[in-house]
Amino acid sequence: MLRLPIPRVSLSSSIKHLVLFTIVSVALVNIYHIVFSHERPLQKQRISDLEEVNSAVNQRFSEGKLFADERLRPSKYLIVPSSNGCRKLNMTVIVVSKVDDFDARDRWRTEYAWRSSREMHGFKLVFPVGTTSNSTVLPRLEREAMKHGDILQGDYEDTYRNLTLKHLSVLRYVSAVCSPLKAVVKMDVDVNWNLVATSLYIKSFPRNKCLVSCFRVIGKPYREDADVWTKWFVTREEYPYDSYPPFCLGMAYIATECAIANMLDAATQVKFFWIDDVFTTGILRERSNTTLMDNSLYYLPYDYMTESRRSYWEDVLFHLDSIPVDLSWNRIV
Repeated sequence: MLRLPIPRVSLSSSIKHLVLFTIVSVALVNIYHIVFSHERPLQKQRISDLEEVNSAVNQRFSEGKLFADERLRPSKYLIVPSSNGCRKLNMTVIVVSKVDDFDARDRWRTEYAWRSSREMHGFKLVFPVGTTSNSTVLPRLEREAMKHGDILQGDYEDTYRNLTLKHLSVLRYVSAVCSPLKAVVKMDVDVNWNLVATSLYIKSFPRNKCLVSCFRVIGKPYREDADVWTKWFVTREEYPYDSYPPFCLGMAYIATECAIANMLDAATQVKFFWIDDVFTTGILRERSNTTLMDNSLYYLPYDYMTESRRSYWEDVLFHLDSIPVDLSWNRIV
């Protein structure tokens, strides 16, 4: 049998090679996570960012303005997204969640907000939240904001009855900081989003017009005795009229920059109303003469569709239904 000579390697040489290999490996792993991961390295909130955002919003929407209802005057921001630009992107995406719903936000980022997805489809992500008396939430929220750079915290209590304040807070931020922008996409955190179809839809969106595109709802206040126990029960003092102006189904809408600006300007003229979908895309939209474009591609129950299963899942922009695994949108994002 042929025996090849075994090279003699000193122990010190082996250790040097091992150390060098370890250093290179760790460096490559860190580079991979920074370049390809959807998560950001931890970075502290810059004081200048916070001051600049508060100043910009205050100048645009508060200074020198009289409000019919002072509850609608802009509140200050406590945490703002990272200073990476949101201007001239395909869309700014607003995802609404409760302040303590960390898991839901993480699931959403994992499903849709990988860095490659954001760059490919050109969108900036913003999670608006309010404040809470739970002392354990704030430290975790601050870490989340440092890690991802997508948290916008306003100085209002994060409750269901304050959703209108949350809605106005994030729209004011987007309008003041992200202009010029092509479109704003707003949705709830539990909505399934067809990112690819939305991106294609926005490319043909008439951005030079003041309009809101959504699944339109015609409704009226819950006022019967049997409605007292529903969370949507509305008194005459809260809303004196018998019907709502046409408004968007709360799950999602898409709006042009002009529409957002007009609706925000109208906020000085009206009384506060706590159902944010009705208030923003109904009352403010109607007061500002902003067009509401009804779009059935926002949500159609699968049971009522006549098209194929694949057409349903691939064409509709937003779903409340569970997405079949074989058609999961993150496979094509």
